[in-house]
Amino acid sequence: MLVLAGDIFQRWADDGRAPHPELVPVVDALARVAPRRIFTPGNHDWAAGGFLARHLDAEVTLTARLTLDGCRILVSHGDEADGSLGYRALRRVVRSGLVGALRTALGPARTWRLEGALGHAPEGEPDPALIAAQRARAREVLAHADVDVVVNGHTHAPCVEAHPGGLWVNLGDGHHTWCVLDGGTPTLTRHPP
Repeated sequence: MLVLAGDIFQRWADDGRAPHPELVPVVDALARVAPRRIFTPGNHDWAAGGFLARHLDAEVTLTARLTLDGCRILVSHGDEADGSLGYRALRRVVRSGLVGALRTALGPARTWRLEGALGHAPEGEPDPALIAAQRARAREVLAHADVDVVVNGHTHAPCVEAHPGGLWVNLGDGHHTWCVLDGGTPTLTRHPP
């Protein structure tokens, strides 16, 4: 099983209809990796869900609840912990029908170029306030939900932390860090090591 916690693609550009040609080899590789794929969309690749569901038979959900190796796991991208007014407004605008219509009018190639010019990975250190918000959210979930592990990313700050009720795993940067669950124990792996 492969669980993708969002931002696998820095940008998608076609509102779920098809990947940009540069992404086709990545999508093809995902099809070969595991027989079961789950995708929790991130803030950069939220439009990929429809395509991945249709063409990779991926389960697309904002929050995935799984039981693996006897371990109860909740997976989400993690940007939902950002309660700032600015981020909430930006998220709503970017995912609106108006922006969708603009993306359609521009077409995939121009949208890809525009997204490349506007969207980029954050530079410098991860935002401590956002990391604290994710940690607080994980603690709350571990204290009140039937889960042993909370997994998310978004902040580019990989870690595995023990909290009352279980573990918080932050994948950090989905392009270089992943989590392997073996015997109920999550381990972060970074590539290149």
